Amino acid sequence: MKTVQQGFTLIELMIVVAIIGILASVALPAYQDYTIRARVSEVLGFAAQMKTSMSECLISESSAANCDSAAEVGISTNDIADASDYITSVTIASKSITITPNWTGADGLGAASGTAGNLAFAADDSSSGGIKWTCSTTGSVSQYVPASCR
Repeated sequence: MKTVQQGFTLIELMIVVAIIGILASVALPAYQDYTIRARVSEVLGFAAQMKTSMSECLISESSAANCDSAAEVGISTNDIADASDYITSVTIASKSITITPNWTGADGLGAASGTAGNLAFAADDSSSGGIKWTCSTTGSVSQYVPASCR
């Protein structure tokens, strides 16, 4: 009587483990990049709210000097920093918004060495018909922001 062998050989199992290892080594950097971009998106979402408030102030006030501080613009920088785990501080001065992010744990941003950088938004109200915003970054965060900010 013949016995039928069932199961996998050791070589077959080792090949499967090797394939899973290769797939994981490709997927992990992509996942880390995705999570960093999600953090940057949250910061950009808060920036959009602040830009709206500053735009309203610049349009409604007769002088841009009336929109030089967070209180004049109607923004509570402490509330914004408390609302997001990824914002350390916000500075509003002279038609600009500067966000200092908190990238603790975001190794792809150089958070350990402190080189992640800041996001800055400057308003240009010289043209009629609205406010034009320019975005700039410093540090390694620039590769994760939209192309308009690079």
